[in-house]
Amino acid sequence: MEEPAVTPTKTDVLMKTRPTQQRKRQARAPTMPIEVELAQGEVLYDYALRTIVKLKSGRVVKCGCIRPEEAKIMRYIQSHTKIPVPGNVEYLIEGSKTYLFMDYVDGEPLYKAWPTLQEHERISILDDLKGYMDQLRALRQDDLDDDAPRYIGSLDRGPCADRRVIGYYECGPFETERTFNDHIIATLRETMSAGHRRFLREFLKDDHQIYFTHGDLHPGNILVKNGHVVALLDWEMAGWYPEYWEWCKSLFDEKWLGLKGWEDCRRAWLRPYEYEYLMDRMLLSQSPSHW
Repeated sequence: MEEPAVTPTKTDVLMKTRPTQQRKRQARAPTMPIEVELAQGEVLYDYALRTIVKLKSGRVVKCGCIRPEEAKIMRYIQSHTKIPVPGNVEYLIEGSKTYLFMDYVDGEPLYKAWPTLQEHERISILDDLKGYMDQLRALRQDDLDDDAPRYIGSLDRGPCADRRVIGYYECGPFETERTFNDHIIATLRETMSAGHRRFLREFLKDDHQIYFTHGDLHPGNILVKNGHVVALLDWEMAGWYPEYWEWCKSLFDEKWLGLKGWEDCRRAWLRPYEYEYLMDRMLLSQSPSHW
């Protein structure tokens, strides 16, 4: 089977087998220690606002517009669950630049491994994912009782970091799903009439449970080896979101539909939300492009 045409993902950073090219040397000589180390490493991913380099030490560093919350989220997941994520995460600011360091993880992105996996390996991987989703949904906001309303946003009542919601700017946190939905409607295309916005708002539900959500969990961010998940990657958009959010975001980029059998298998580890998915795709079609 041919693999779906996919854009290289951040997952490829943590692969041994991905062919890489040495970073082209800049005309300006590096001056800070971190720049020297980066110049001596291998560029594994370089797109838009992100560059990822494997250092000679074997560590991996993500460079660009990196938010400190990503390191905080990864540490939170490590301390509150048994979900595998790259270890020894460090966030560094040097001058006007930001960096996220982490350990290398030996594995292969699921989208590359999937076509050649045996049935028992696929079942094992799906079981792993189901267990990890159960662990995420068992997390609770620390300052709230079980029956209290839950906010939507990042850790410690931080703003939303998911670009599906915010574009290139911060927003939130939102105290209720109602205010979250109001924000989504308010950020639709400027040409949309007020009456049209009110009409669409009536279709959005305000009573979902709020769970901790990865927010970008597709086969490019799932690392596997020997029939098991060895790491979930790219936590920059994670936070507290409505229960349907993980399902919708797992197919935010519809190129993953080209991975034969994956769409049906998603239902083995993620609860489907067909109505919310259809609404989200319709709203996206009326939203400014943030990607």
